[in-house]
Amino acid sequence: MSLFSILIPTRNRSEYLKYALDSVLSQTFKDLEVVVSDNASEDNTKQLVGGIKDSRIKYFHTGRFISVGDNFNNAYGNSSGAYFIMMGDDDFLMPYYLEEVYKCLSKNPDIEVFLSNTAEFDYRTKTLRFYSGTNPSFREECKKKIINRYFDFVANPHNPTMGCFAKQLAEKVVCINGKLYDGPFVDYFANFSMIIKARRVFKTDLITNITCITKNSLSMCQFSTAINVRRVIFDQSPMLESLLPPIEEEYIHVNRFYQTLALLKKRFPNETGQFEINKTLYYEAVGREFVALSFKDLKGFDLVYFRKLISFCFNIPFSIFLSFIMLHFPGRLLYGIVPEKIKVKMANTYNIILTRKTISVTMNLGKSFNNVADVKEKVLDYQRNVKNNAPKYK
Repeated sequence: MSLFSILIPTRNRSEYLKYALDSVLSQTFKDLEVVVSDNASEDNTKQLVGGIKDSRIKYFHTGRFISVGDNFNNAYGNSSGAYFIMMGDDDFLMPYYLEEVYKCLSKNPDIEVFLSNTAEFDYRTKTLRFYSGTNPSFREECKKKIINRYFDFVANPHNPTMGCFAKQLAEKVVCINGKLYDGPFVDYFANFSMIIKARRVFKTDLITNITCITKNSLSMCQFSTAINVRRVIFDQSPMLESLLPPIEEEYIHVNRFYQTLALLKKRFPNETGQFEINKTLYYEAVGREFVALSFKDLKGFDLVYFRKLISFCFNIPFSIFLSFIMLHFPGRLLYGIVPEKIKVKMANTYNIILTRKTISVTMNLGKSFNNVADVKEKVLDYQRNVKNNAPKYK
């Protein structure tokens, strides 16, 4: 049995999966297994994985197309490590990630959750974003502080999506809920559940992983091109309470996030009893999301959308209405005539407004981008020169 299991659920993404696998197999700490759960891919995923001669890779084919949650649970159920990391098939790890966790674990064997800083790389625009935080050491974090931020719709700078969790902690969630990955945001539900049940949570500002955004990414809805996000809640009654919980049929980041929090309260009433979903900040978050979406995908004046937008604005608190109007309409009028470079900066700005993260540096790699190795090197340079906290590795 390996100490670490790296879980990679995938479907039809072999062009990115090869980078994810390479980043795991290149870890400086070698005691690991890689569990690939292939959700009935129709590309060359099976051939790609089979062509990598490394006994640490375990490949499982689902046999038929299943839901995202079922695929995540399939990967988890086939793992054997004492600790695990669930990562996207388009994401990758920095080479020192597991070694840094192991060092911390050697001194604190009772830790069940490890959270770290992340960088974001957009494959489409070749943009690399870094967030705030300069302390490279692992230190204990208050669970209540983390959970409070989520119930207030405020993103935590320490990304739980590719956090490292103890399997015995995950089994506590499975015993209560029946499965680890559940709800509209399967990874958020699992990670929040484990944080809620954990005895000790440690964090570091060290960038240990890179979250990647592609044209089919669904982890951040403002970058999803496959689904019409503009219809969302405007097709429902404009009364505020009818917006809660939001409708199931449309993919909107904030709505799904709300539903995930509601499910957490239902499944873990004792642990979440002191936390309430902040509805005012929920509406504010919906407004921020529409701002980000309209700056990302402007296709001229949309009278139907405008009518529904007005309906929404007349049913939210006046202070939120003012901030929403000031942010939204000037940009909508001007966006079509500004240069492309300015559009990229605007998109970055409104992504930060959406997630409420504190951005530190944005780099556009542009023509200097050749492959994933370039992104890793930029992250290392950033930590050495700006944060001065990158581990040395061979």
